[in-house]
Amino acid sequence: MSRRYGWTRTTIARFAVVAAAAVGVGLFSPDSVAGQQVSGALSLDEALSLAAIHNPVYRQALNTMELSVAERKAAWGAFLPTLDLTVGTSLTANRQTTAFDNFGNPIQNPVTEYRTTSGASQALSASLTLFEGGKRFHEMGRVGAQAIARARAAEADLVTVEAEVRRQYFATLNQLALIEIETEILEGREIDLEQSRALFRLADAAVSRVDLQTAELEILKQERVIARARSDYRKAVLQLATEIGDPTLGDVLISGAAPEPFDPGALDVEELVRRANAGNATLLQGEADLRVDEFGLRDARGTRWPTVSLQFSASQRANSAGRAALFNGFPDESRVGSASLSFSLPIFSGFQTSSQVMQADVALRNGEEQLRKTRLDVGRDVRGRFIDLQAAFEDWLIAGREVDLADDRIRLGREEYRLAGRTFTELQTDVMAAADARRSLLNSRYEFLSALIDLEAAAGVEILNTGPGA
Repeated sequence: MSRRYGWTRTTIARFAVVAAAAVGVGLFSPDSVAGQQVSGALSLDEALSLAAIHNPVYRQALNTMELSVAERKAAWGAFLPTLDLTVGTSLTANRQTTAFDNFGNPIQNPVTEYRTTSGASQALSASLTLFEGGKRFHEMGRVGAQAIARARAAEADLVTVEAEVRRQYFATLNQLALIEIETEILEGREIDLEQSRALFRLADAAVSRVDLQTAELEILKQERVIARARSDYRKAVLQLATEIGDPTLGDVLISGAAPEPFDPGALDVEELVRRANAGNATLLQGEADLRVDEFGLRDARGTRWPTVSLQFSASQRANSAGRAALFNGFPDESRVGSASLSFSLPIFSGFQTSSQVMQADVALRNGEEQLRKTRLDVGRDVRGRFIDLQAAFEDWLIAGREVDLADDRIRLGREEYRLAGRTFTELQTDVMAAADARRSLLNSRYEFLSALIDLEAAAGVEILNTGPGA
């Protein structure tokens, strides 16, 4: 049965970080899980949980969400008065060696010592906006919508991260299974070599020394194939650690086996499209972004309304000869207080207001069209991914039949070879065909799982519990 992302136990735990940040409680700190070690082999659920903590792309989205907390405080602060406190003190020293007489002529100043004066002042001012066309309320709405948009963006990033981790996890399991297949092929070639040696000892056998050398050569080639497969597995583990973003994983072991493909004919593609329209992460992000544009238009229209504000100020100061007023903590020689109420109505701003309103209106209409396009793209992606899943399942079925036929053929071929009814060259052709069929079957299973992951990400649902052991 299909389950939406966000309702399974492990996914709820991973999205708890997003929910906490969205309501301003705070973010989950990766430092709190520093030093977390994976016990034994790494399961898929553990890989997904670690990716939700360490993946750089997702952590960038979480970091961006921290801005919502500060913006929400700033939006609330717009309803509060602004306060400014100014405290100052000064010291002035003046010395003049010349002066002017009553007729403006320069004369020698009889007083040549420095004259020192000092001063101190304190001032407190406050301003409170009483009305500005609902701008503050629109800003509160915009900030809230922006917080939701960032949370949706983080969810979309997490869906992408989880899809890539799942894909790479199954690719690693696929590579591990390939090593097992190549090892079984090697064991079969060793059996063929022993069979060839036994036939070579017979006087009338059709097996030549060249056939024996060819059998030994095929074993060496297969050993090289296994060595390359093991190297590819280690590289796959390294890529998985990179997708997770945890540098402490190293050469971690992978546990479990990938689930077998199932017939997608039981799925209702139109139901998947309907669920995608309600739960696709990218679509939800687009809806949240559109809400931000709506408040942006309201804010632009609000600039046409008048602004009413209240101002208050109080100051005191003192001045004296010498240093008496320097650092005076409470000057009281001169005190002034004032209060004012101002009314401002924008009459003409060089068409700036109408331009801003038009830009916001166009941005909203373009956002609506972009959301409509995203909805169309989501529907197309779900239907296209479903077609890919059906094709992958059919390919897997055909590959399975090829393996059955190839196994029967090699079984009969080895029996004929033992009875000298088939040459060693013909037998090797059967061996290689069977090996290619098994490799193709393994790769077709991975392609099915990859197509399933793409469909789940596009539809925003978890179609199958694709964890190991499912």
